[in-house]
Amino acid sequence: GGGWSADLREEIPAAGFGLIAFHGGGMLNDGVHGLSGRNLEDIHQDYVRACSAFANGKGACNPQWAGYFYDSIWHFSLVLHKYLIDEGGSLSSVRSPLARQRLFELALEQDYMGLTGRVRHFNGIAPTTPVSGGSFGDREGNLKMRQLVGTPSHEFILLGYWSPSGDVNWKEDFVWSQIDGEKKLPCSGSTCDFAKGWVPSDRDTGCDPGHV
Repeated sequence: GGGWSADLREEIPAAGFGLIAFHGGGMLNDGVHGLSGRNLEDIHQDYVRACSAFANGKGACNPQWAGYFYDSIWHFSLVLHKYLIDEGGSLSSVRSPLARQRLFELALEQDYMGLTGRVRHFNGIAPTTPVSGGSFGDREGNLKMRQLVGTPSHEFILLGYWSPSGDVNWKEDFVWSQIDGEKKLPCSGSTCDFAKGWVPSDRDTGCDPGHV
């Protein structure tokens, strides 16, 4: 649900029908984790089993964010291993400004498949680029695409996943109309069928052209 108050749960979905939201990608279940070496599906299932059993079966599972904790632990472990073991840095130096700068640079250099998608932190700039070259450390990872076409109690459905490379993995058809169920665009996998789907015209024919 959208977390809206009861008096808005019918009005907002009706007014915003078809809206697409992009946000954290959650846990993936296809592939192998680049650091732990485990199948992503196994990690996902282990998490669901553990959180469901918590508090005598009343545990609340949140796969949307738990995957980021998993990747963060592995990421920090990798960076510290490179600094302390591979580069021979001392534990006592970790709090120094020079060590913090080096740890930051090491974090930017990593690039692997995580539970939340590809993990890298350099804004599309090659990982070997010095920090002064313009990499600000923002995370590049998969995003969930959700469309506002559901019920008042479950407004958004999972439309698919978008990756930084521009690839899209569609899970549902793109819906255009709240009233006419035929007005939709069939989408599956990496493609949408524009030949068979319904696509609206550039503007409503009932409205006069706009002016710039």
